[in-house]
This record gives sequence, C-alpha cells and structure tokens, in this order.
Amino acid sequence: MPYADRLSTVIGVPSVGGGGGGGGGFTAAAFKSPTAICIDPLSPANFFIGDLNSIRYCELHSTHSLSTIDGSTASTGTANSTGTASGIIRLVAGGGALGCRDSTTPSDVQFNDIHSLVITRVGTSLYAVDHSNCQIRRVSLSPGPTGPVATATTTVAGGSKPKTVDGPASASLLQHPTRMVFHRSGGGGGVSDESVLWISSYRAIRRFDLRANQVTTLKLSRISYDDFSPHAIDCFASDLLIVSCAQTASLYIINPTTGDAVVVSGGGKTGSVGTDARMVVVDHEHAMYYICRNQLWRVDFSDSKAAAALF
Repeated sequence: MPYADRLSTVIGVPSVGGGGGGGGGFTAAAFKSPTAICIDPLSPANFFIGDLNSIRYCELHSTHSLSTIDGSTASTGTANSTGTASGIIRLVAGGGALGCRDSTTPSDVQFNDIHSLVITRVGTSLYAVDHSNCQIRRVSLSPGPTGPVATATTTVAGGSKPKTVDGPASASLLQHPTRMVFHRSGGGGGVSDESVLWISSYRAIRRFDLRANQVTTLKLSRISYDDFSPHAIDCFASDLLIVSCAQTASLYIINPTTGDAVVVSGGGKTGSVGTDARMVVVDHEHAMYYICRNQLWRVDFSDSKAAAALF
C-alpha cells in the first residue's frame, strides 16, 4: 500500500492568487486558481495545468531555467517565470480576460473557471470542463519544438445557459459541470474508452458520446437527483463509476448500466468518513483516493471484484 513520506510544492507560490510570475522559477510562477491537472501521455514526466482562465504546460527537468515563452500574458497574472528552476512552464491556451471565446490563436481563447482536464492517449485532443460557461471545450494539439501546441480551441458541448438538456452535443446544455473522466471498460483491460466522457454537474451525471456526438443524462434507479448533486467522478476498470455528493456527504459506486448506486464511504456508513470530496482518483490496485477536509483519504477494496460484488 503506497503512502507519501513527503509532500512538496513543485510549482506556484502558496497563498498567492494572480500576479505575474517573478524570479525563482517554478516556485515563483503565480496561478489564479489551479483546479485541474493531467499527464502528457506522450511525455509522462510533463503535465497540463488548468487554471481559472488558462491551460499551461509544465515540462519538468532536473536542472533548467524557467524561461518566459509568451510574455503577452504578463498583465493577466498568468505570465511565465524566469529564473533557476526544474523545468519550463508555458501557455497552451487562454490567459487573458475571463470569457467564452473559441479561436485558432491560443492567446485569443477565453475560459471561465476550468475545473477538469482529460487528454486522449495519442495526445491530440485535450478536453476541459469550463465550469462557469457550462461547456466542454476541446483543445486540438499538435507536436511543437518545445512541446504540444494548440491549433484550435472549440466548444463541443453545452451553451451559455445553465440547464440540463440532452440531445446533439451542439444543442445540449450543461448545468455547471465540475469534473469528467473517460469511460474505462474491464473488457478492454481497464483501458480508457475515449469515445465516452462521463461528466458530473449540478444534479446530473452526463454521458457524452463523442462518436455519436450525443449528450444524455444517466438515469439513477435508487436515488433521486433532487437529493444528489455529484461533484467528483472517476471510473473503475470494471465499468463502474465512483462519484462524490456533498448533500449526502457520501461517496457512491454507480453502475451506469443499471443506474444502481451504493454508498462506500460517508453517509453514516460504519468506519467511514463523511465527505464532500472535490476530487476522486481510482488506481490500478482497486483503491480509491479522495481529497476532503484538506486531507487525502484512501478507500481500499479487498479484490478486483469487490466493487462489482456490491451489486
């Protein structure tokens, strides 16, 4: 069972929001409100960070200077920092005023409160939950001399109204989406099914079929969305979802085929901790980690069939 023996700040200045990055490298790079992160599948030592109004790429080195690549963001509080550091951080898309704008020019793109990022295995499509715009945005990427380069940012689902409306993605509406994850299937050895995105939003879990370009709402058989507003979401390799709910202070495992939901932590369950988890992550050991009350928690399952046995 893995445990952390040390936690350290890699990038950013604690308790500093906004403001341009000063000297000192990674530890001087200022963020507004970073809430999303995902690994670059083509270079696992590197990763993307979703900030309030921008997506940035972080390339970790053992020793390197953190150089300013796009100085045009200096006045927005998302500039890159220069100094001795362990890597390079640079703008991928956004970085200007809060808003809603698609563009083929990265610095012209506007976001409004990015909450989640996922990327395809081939590294060509990066999806972002744009929480306040109630949209899912896709950043198309291509290889560049210093890492991935955004060639276009487009809205692929949702609109300006915070409602729950199913149908073709271009006509669908999302109500303040928070997190998303690619479906993972046990039949594929736990490999992500990149044709389906699960999205948590206000009083709804949405299924975005990228091939059919359709958005639907998952029907629950044991609980009502009137009392259930999911926040964090992830997917087991056994086709099951793990979802947190602040109203009931619980974590649920949900079978998307039947709509059945079982509480696995919180909600008065013996030996568990009530939770309004903002992020949940399932690992390959069939354990689950979640962040709650400024702490990192772990829930263990006895074997690979434990979750399925709940149903």
